[in-house]
Amino acid sequence: MAGGGGGPAVPARKKKSHDEDGVQPREPQAIDDEIDFTPMVDIVFLLLIFFILTTNISNARRVALPRAFHGENIVEKDCVVVYVQNVSGEIPTVSREDGSPFSTDIEQQEAELVEYVEEGLGSGKTDVMIKSEGNVRYGEVERLRQAISQACDEGQRIHLGVHQ
Repeated sequence: MAGGGGGPAVPARKKKSHDEDGVQPREPQAIDDEIDFTPMVDIVFLLLIFFILTTNISNARRVALPRAFHGENIVEKDCVVVYVQNVSGEIPTVSREDGSPFSTDIEQQEAELVEYVEEGLGSGKTDVMIKSEGNVRYGEVERLRQAISQACDEGQRIHLGVHQ
């Protein structure tokens, strides 16, 4: 073994005679048929660490989307709008588009709803929209829908929007 470097010892070569031109022929080297995966694994881990450290996970661009299972877009200005809020707990507060409330008496409320919807549909509006809070009982909304349907023509659409 000659030299003081690290690593495996290099076998000594046989001295060959020179050709006539003084060129020494080379020995063919053995082909290494094994691939060393260590550098490739190192690079993969370095890339993984790089992407983990440079990825910016931010909630700043969160968009509030409605939780609708199905539905279609409607134009509110083309609708007679009825608002339903559960303020007191027992009977919900039902109000017009301008915010003025309907009567709290159920029969009077239904009569006022029919009149309000007929007025709105007569003024050129095409549909009716009930906008309800999520904590209003379904039975109350259905009662309002049935009262409103008395004022609607056959095939007139009543839309229901729930704010959760």
